[in-house]
Amino acid sequence: MDDPWLLLNLAVLVAALFQAATGLGFGLFAGPVLMLVLDDIAAVQIAILLSLMIALILAPQLRRQAEPRLLRQLLIGTVIGLPIGIMIYQSVNLHTLKLLAGAVIAIMALASLKASRSTAPTIPGPPARSLEILVGALSGIMTASLAMPGPVPGAWMVMRAYPKAVIRATILCFFVPVYALALSLQVAVATVTLDTWSTTATLIPATLVGLLCGKLLVSRIDERIFRLSFTMLLLATAVSLLISGSQ
Repeated sequence: MDDPWLLLNLAVLVAALFQAATGLGFGLFAGPVLMLVLDDIAAVQIAILLSLMIALILAPQLRRQAEPRLLRQLLIGTVIGLPIGIMIYQSVNLHTLKLLAGAVIAIMALASLKASRSTAPTIPGPPARSLEILVGALSGIMTASLAMPGPVPGAWMVMRAYPKAVIRATILCFFVPVYALALSLQVAVATVTLDTWSTTATLIPATLVGLLCGKLLVSRIDERIFRLSFTMLLLATAVSLLISGSQ
């Protein structure tokens, strides 16, 4: 495709579709194209802004389906993980960081494959609850260092065999405060320029079209296909991180 802006709008549309349908996928589909076209930190900032917009639109409609206890534990862990992520971002080579993150996501995604074959939800017991803050902390670390809060809690929820509606709603509701924090960090640590805001604005129509398509698609996906698709997205994210980290 010769026109990079046409490619960028198409990538954002597809990314928004998967984000709206599953709660995951924006960074996987839009991130590499944003980096290719813009070759700047603005790519991360635009991904954060558009992901936050999607979450703000969908979260009010989905909040009743979210798991409040899990959401609370994840947010507590994220607050703990964010400063750790900032320190790691400042001290660890970006390629090493991507390799480590890719390995963590790959392990969790592979562990969730067995759960993705089941349609029966599992109610987490006390040992699982004690690990949810750790999952949130890992998400906070990845938010601060890679602007990727979704893969770790998403993989955890698939491993625990939560229903698709709960996974999607909890992840999207989780994104509202987490991406708001990530944006605040970007404003504090880097500069969000006027060009970044204007580029984000030009991508809003494609994002909204993808969001609408994702909302229509999700009702046609059954539990088993949703979990399998979600796990495939996690594996694709892990592979993408491992490849980019090794280059």
